[in-house]
Amino acid sequence: VAPIIADPRIGAVTGDVGVENWQNSWLTRLISLRYWISFHIERGAQSYTGSMMCSSGPFTVYRTEVLNRVRGKLISQQFLGKPCTYGEDRHLTWLVIQEGYMTRIQEGANARTLVPETIAEYVPQQTRWTKSFIRELFWVIPGFRHVSLYSLLDTIYQPLISFCFMFALSNVMSMVFESWNPIILLGEIIILVFMASLRGLYGLLRTRWAGFVRFPLYGLLHVGIILPLRWKALFTLKDNRWGTRQLGKIETLGTFRLWLGFYFGSVLLLGGLFA
Repeated sequence: VAPIIADPRIGAVTGDVGVENWQNSWLTRLISLRYWISFHIERGAQSYTGSMMCSSGPFTVYRTEVLNRVRGKLISQQFLGKPCTYGEDRHLTWLVIQEGYMTRIQEGANARTLVPETIAEYVPQQTRWTKSFIRELFWVIPGFRHVSLYSLLDTIYQPLISFCFMFALSNVMSMVFESWNPIILLGEIIILVFMASLRGLYGLLRTRWAGFVRFPLYGLLHVGIILPLRWKALFTLKDNRWGTRQLGKIETLGTFRLWLGFYFGSVLLLGGLFA
């Protein structure tokens, strides 16, 4: 609460959320590293400019007077004619920013949360998060005047680079098809691992935690799971089911295999057409 007490311009402050069950599986270990990157690099940079775009649902404090003004908009939020059933933390953050307040992260405040331990649990969670991220663009871009330039560019850049990456992979595959030289594909993997290693190196230097040497594996998880999920989220935006509750539960891995096939099949097809 210290930033809110010290500065009347601040409307919401989130804390540093870590992973409680990080030792339970290979997936939770990678997610714990991703959480640290998300809070200490991504949210940290946005916070520095005064417009942190997502105050974390598990651990955020809001200025009461702001919350009272915007809660009606939050409760009545709809998208494509349907009530919004998830992503309320991201939308509430936007409503606070829209009221003219700054949003910040307080790294000294710590909490822990439980994260998915299997891919079957991970897929619906990431689908929800990606849908809410895409959905918020329809509010943030028209209201760009309320957001710092850095946070606006960061918000637009993230989905744009994800969708463009599919065409970058297709270009790599076209070169493979033209030369039948698998070394080209190996080079792409090496670049991916190298870029992920830079973030991991920063985490290692900051925390002295040797676990960050595993962060390049998250880069492979990102390409193999997260990128196909973003296309799934884009094409199923109107589906507001939670995905993991008893009512309206989605059979996740079965349908996700179809999206994996669509994504990598499209990469191969486009690569062949480019060649």
